[in-house]
Amino acid sequence: MMQRQKVRQSLFNAIGSFEFLLGMVIWYDILFAINMISKKLQSKNMCIDDTIKHVEEVVSYFEKYREEGFTKSMSLAKIIAFEMDVEPIFPTKRTMIRKKYFGENNEDQDENMSPEESFRVHYFLVVVDMAITSLKNRFEELKTFERIFDVDVDDLFSELKVLQFTLPNNFMSAIDILKFVKLADSYPNVSIEYRVLLTVPVTVASAERSFSKLKLIKTYLRSSSMS
Repeated sequence: MMQRQKVRQSLFNAIGSFEFLLGMVIWYDILFAINMISKKLQSKNMCIDDTIKHVEEVVSYFEKYREEGFTKSMSLAKIIAFEMDVEPIFPTKRTMIRKKYFGENNEDQDENMSPEESFRVHYFLVVVDMAITSLKNRFEELKTFERIFDVDVDDLFSELKVLQFTLPNNFMSAIDILKFVKLADSYPNVSIEYRVLLTVPVTVASAERSFSKLKLIKTYLRSSSMS
């Protein structure tokens, strides 16, 4: 029993710092936004136009969060720190005195930063910029995908009506139907739609696992602080 308590206390001391709490708040905000849009994209009625719109919206959210999110995250982290009896300060980094060489600036920007500003620049901005870059890359991929797989809705409807009467049987799999229309070479829009169906699965397992882990850590920290 004593050993278990020591392990719990050791773990709490390792992750129960204000820097860790602030980092957890930031990641919670990021993954919450990603999780929300990911669930929307799993809708059966989601089309590529709506997907592009949602991705564009979440990019705008993160760009705004980049400007305003750190201050709000700090405020929330201080509330959590107060509840957990954690002092809401950043550890003062030891100043390293070294010989200056010719051509170096007399002042080093990093050395002149406060611990809070250093955390904002080297942690907050880095992770938010990574999220923005990733989403923008996905947005560009979707725009390219939209251009490649653009279909005429009226023609697609007409092709589907004809296809309904020309299929060998009504129990063919999606991949068998794709093979059939490719051989027939008369259903360009149907071919595009089936290729989309078979090659664009939407998965958010990674984000959901990370989101769940953050909630577990948050619950552990709160329960540990009260024991």
